[in-house]
Amino acid sequence: MNEKIHSLFKTFNFIDNTDILVGRLPEKIISEVDDMVNYCNKIKHDDLSYLREHFNAGRNSYQISVPAPVLEDSYIFAFLNHMGEYYFHKVRNLPYEEVFRKVVFKKDYGHYDGYSFWVNYSYLNDFNPEHTHGGSISGVIYIKNDDNEETIFPNVTSYCGKKGDIIMFPANLEHKVNLKETISERITIAYNMYYWD
Repeated sequence: MNEKIHSLFKTFNFIDNTDILVGRLPEKIISEVDDMVNYCNKIKHDDLSYLREHFNAGRNSYQISVPAPVLEDSYIFAFLNHMGEYYFHKVRNLPYEEVFRKVVFKKDYGHYDGYSFWVNYSYLNDFNPEHTHGGSISGVIYIKNDDNEETIFPNVTSYCGKKGDIIMFPANLEHKVNLKETISERITIAYNMYYWD
């Protein structure tokens, strides 16, 4: 792995002896992700927003996949590919040469959802019950979490992300977010990726 790329993950760590990797995005990528959310905000407020609504586990007030061209033309797209490679390098103790180009986004070809990379908007009384995801690895990017609501991995651990924090974990690891009891907005991005053995 290129040293500059490797340095992006030098402060990342696994929490509580689990396979849950946590870290912080570079500031430039945080700004880029903010732009993506602003783009999705415009769709969310459009009269036809329901046509592009992404449906997933639980109850969020609105979910939308980031449009494929927007994601493909971003640094976060490449960052997550490299983070996935770093993840499997560490979790499976594999050399980088064996994981290179083997981590890819889950994609719904020909569907409006595009890639499995979507924005969650949560408000009062929204929640996500215990669930798992498709793919090999999943994760969350925290955009707005002013009330410190946790992503809970039952019987394992929990994580309370701040703006710009990111987590990655096995897609089959159950997780949830409790009922939102405040009126503030919570915004996260969730994603799913595959590892091709």
